[in-house]
Amino acid sequence: MYCAKCGAAIALPAPAPKSGRAFAATAAVRRPNRRFGRRLLAGLVLLGVAGAIYWGYREHGFERIAATLRPAYSPGSPYPDTPLPQYSLPDSRSQIGVDAGAAFDRVWVEGDTIDADGYTGLRFHALIHAAAGSPLIFSAHFHYSDGSLVRTNDERYRDPDYCTATSASFSPSGGGDEVTAFLPRGEMLLEPGEHAVQVLPALLDSQGRGIATAPAVGITARRDASYITRVRCGRVMGSAGGTLSLKVSFVLDRALKGPMGEVVALFRDSHGVDLVGHAPYANSTNGLMAYTDFRSRSPWGNEKFNDVVVTIPDGLVPDGATALVFVEDASTRRAVTEAVRCGVR
Repeated sequence: MYCAKCGAAIALPAPAPKSGRAFAATAAVRRPNRRFGRRLLAGLVLLGVAGAIYWGYREHGFERIAATLRPAYSPGSPYPDTPLPQYSLPDSRSQIGVDAGAAFDRVWVEGDTIDADGYTGLRFHALIHAAAGSPLIFSAHFHYSDGSLVRTNDERYRDPDYCTATSASFSPSGGGDEVTAFLPRGEMLLEPGEHAVQVLPALLDSQGRGIATAPAVGITARRDASYITRVRCGRVMGSAGGTLSLKVSFVLDRALKGPMGEVVALFRDSHGVDLVGHAPYANSTNGLMAYTDFRSRSPWGNEKFNDVVVTIPDGLVPDGATALVFVEDASTRRAVTEAVRCGVR
């Protein structure tokens, strides 16, 4: 810098240096934070990898888990006509174990039955010849026609392989013993519709070791969205006379058009002929009938009902009669479950 009067050069003092903190702030503004950028890039890479793993697992891993929890069934696809592997059965009789002389003579299935506790389901019969002695176990295991297992969520009705199974213990008499085992409805995890299922009978000792087998019995298992699970029938005496009471439990899955439904019981004699009824215990064809209303909390969803009671004067229903019990939509009078037969005693 020069003086305006004489033109001599004038030396100015150097500017004071900035403080360390202020200088660092200035530097931070002037140049990008490379550490933050690297962390951001690493985070985006990790997020992309996690997303790829998630979507791949969703597409494949979930399907593998679901395959272990539900049957391998695809609606509309035909079942392969592949018989299940069987033991070689000499003389059409079951294979006899080396530790006990035992054999199946006959095996058959009874559908739409009720057990002693009122549960609806399938009953499996077997005529077994075994020497008198230690208790044995009759068991029935359920497979699809392609050999895959029919699954269940109920540990009471599955074998160690998580296959649906039911069993009954008995003590052989030394001759022919008819043994029955029961499977409640809804225990098999089935897709809606009808399914070709193979029932594999087996005879076990008290330790669960196999003794004898029999050829598989083919059945058609049907899964309905709405069905009756239990019916209990009993006579109750009161001050005004006796009453026949039916306690009905059922499952409804989007079955009603509105909130109201009805549990209906139609009565037939021991020969299957409709009993005659009179108002208010009669239907449009004068058949003996009783019903009760119920209200659904969620008519458009899945709902379980326990012990909805239907009553009728005791004197109107003779011993040996049969009650056909079903659930119907109150607004349309259309049945939404199959009828269940319950004996009246």
